Amino acid sequence: MTAISDDASSLYWNPAGLSHIPRLSATVLHARYVADISYSAGAYAQRINDVSVVGAGVRYLDAGAIARTDLNGLDRGTFNPRSYVAELGWGQAIYDLSDSEMDVAMGVTAKAIRTDLGAGAADGYGGDIGIQSRFYTTANSYDVGLAVQNLGLGQKFDKVRDSLPTRVRV
Repeated sequence: MTAISDDASSLYWNPAGLSHIPRLSATVLHARYVADISYSAGAYAQRINDVSVVGAGVRYLDAGAIARTDLNGLDRGTFNPRSYVAELGWGQAIYDLSDSEMDVAMGVTAKAIRTDLGAGAADGYGGDIGIQSRFYTTANSYDVGLAVQNLGLGQKFDKVRDSLPTRVRV
């Protein structure tokens, strides 16, 4: 998906894929897992001119009810850990780097992250940057993509700020 994303889900896979949206795109996902864990996501993207597309999305993870105990193992009720991500992205075709043998697009996504563990909450901020290229040099075209994700400030629950898990997709 890093090389071929071309709809609103590009906010997650590679923001450069937003540039391939002809007019608008929307995606919605809801998944239920074991132990009442659920994941939901939604994204919308729309072309704003001949070369640029903007998009926005949200992702939500609910871990379900988890038993809360104290240090002595006594039952203290339940809590519901939840995580939220709000994203705003932009993708654009780069005509200066494109020609009859190659199309190039790039994009960026900014995201705000919030996790609530019941006893405390933490916020973090990050971003992604991506590039996609389609090559027409042979009888068959092929796609190449690069995305660097989760650049930014991780969450700080107590005294230590965790780093975001930076990843590179090719």
